[in-house]
Amino acid sequence: MAYEEKRKVPEPREDAALKEAMTYFGEVLLPFFGIRERVTVILPTEEIRLEMQRLYEDFNYGTEDGKILHFEFQSKNEGLAGLKRFRVYEAVTSRKYKKEVVTYVLYSGKIKNPMTEFTEGVNTYRVIPIIMTEKNADAIIQKVERKEKLLKEDLISLLLTPLMSGTITIVERVKTSFSIMQREEKMLEQDERQKMEAVLYALASKFLDRQELSEVKEVIRMTELGRMLKEEGKAEGKSLDILELLEEYGEIPGNLQELIMSQKDSAILSKWHKLAAKVESIEEFTRKM
Repeated sequence: MAYEEKRKVPEPREDAALKEAMTYFGEVLLPFFGIRERVTVILPTEEIRLEMQRLYEDFNYGTEDGKILHFEFQSKNEGLAGLKRFRVYEAVTSRKYKKEVVTYVLYSGKIKNPMTEFTEGVNTYRVIPIIMTEKNADAIIQKVERKEKLLKEDLISLLLTPLMSGTITIVERVKTSFSIMQREEKMLEQDERQKMEAVLYALASKFLDRQELSEVKEVIRMTELGRMLKEEGKAEGKSLDILELLEEYGEIPGNLQELIMSQKDSAILSKWHKLAAKVESIEEFTRKM
């Protein structure tokens, strides 16, 4: 396994940012869409089927009344193929948790009339669409920029601009929104500001390519979220260094790879790195780590 290749293709949806985004999305933005169920838990978004096919969903929430709310974001109209994929997600998640699953799909501003149901055999499958084309990102950004005194609601409205219609590019919407939130940082508590930034970054990572995302990272470098992503990036780099050293001794067991990659404590990773450089086998490393 060439771990150097992994360095060249970094995962844009960093775990820490996504967790913050999911938390804030459930607390604040679901009511914004008129969804009244009270979220009580965030559920995993990766399901592994028997044939080892990994299914990556966007957001899953458990609600107070026992349902699971499953959210997907669509920047391209996948039509029937997308609906069939969502149906698989629902079936696997429902079977695993033994609960009713309801799928909401947020369609970005480019999608106006998506396919939201289909019948196959004796069954009809449908999702609940949230069409963002009715919202114009240009108008929202211009309105916020013109206001002398902003409210928290104004900042919240910026978070969903990547999903809306408009002529301003998505990368410019994200960069402008980050700049406005940095300018108004005294309005918010640190925790809430970080969650807002995380929502915006998570959506940016969904719709931007690698070059555009690097532009966004330059803007957020000095924010709380930027510092968090920087630390996580350092941890990932140390983990990959350890795996590269261990690879010299043969194939690394999957559970050991996951354990090393999931470790975020810099001090522990440094100790493991020194150990990996000294041992003579993967078994010795596992025994001493």
